[in-house]
Amino acid sequence: MRVSVLGPVEVEVNGQSVPISGQRQRALLAALALEYGRVVPVERLVDVLWDSHPPATARTKIRAHVSGIPQAIGCAAPGLGRVVQTRPPGYLLCRDETELD
Repeated sequence: MRVSVLGPVEVEVNGQSVPISGQRQRALLAALALEYGRVVPVERLVDVLWDSHPPATARTKIRAHVSGIPQAIGCAAPGLGRVVQTRPPGYLLCRDETELD
């Protein structure tokens, strides 16, 4: 899996582009990729996605965006496994074969 964060956020699996839907989901993926291998607290993700005006449902929306990332990647590469894990106090992008640019 390759995650590009320089320029438009893109994911490629086995040479195939994986569609990541929506600006917020791409921003969330970029935030996780920039902290690859480290837990990104939910509060940090809320700041990334909504700056200083998060909705009351921000945590629920983060959960929905996070769950959409493995779904999109899994469609392109069944069996790739969980690429985003829940770890207190937030989420972690972890995949040994992940390349970042």
